[in-house]
Amino acid sequence: MVTKEDLSGSKRPKRFLGGLIASAAALGSLFSIGLSAANSVSLKTIQRHVQELDEEMPEIQQRLLLQQRLLEVQTKTLQGTLVSINLHSTLINNTLHALQTLTEVVKNDLMYT
Repeated sequence: MVTKEDLSGSKRPKRFLGGLIASAAALGSLFSIGLSAANSVSLKTIQRHVQELDEEMPEIQQRLLLQQRLLEVQTKTLQGTLVSINLHSTLINNTLHALQTLTEVVKNDLMYT
């Protein structure tokens, strides 16, 4: 419970408040400097990696072009193979049909001879 005496008494000035604020500001500055240094190191690392990628990019593009040409050749070969397989399949089916017809003719000849 607060009494009149507590309320009427003179209050002391808060001397430690200024020191506390100064300490907090100093700590904030140190933290800021530390983050700036860390960001600077990270930025330098990223710049180095980007430079390495820029140097390697022509070689990567050359390899991609070579792979593209090889894939085009393989695609043409595969398409030619499919055409050949389809042709052979049709010829085999025609041959089977001709053999079935010939078998029927031979059966009929044998029955009537």
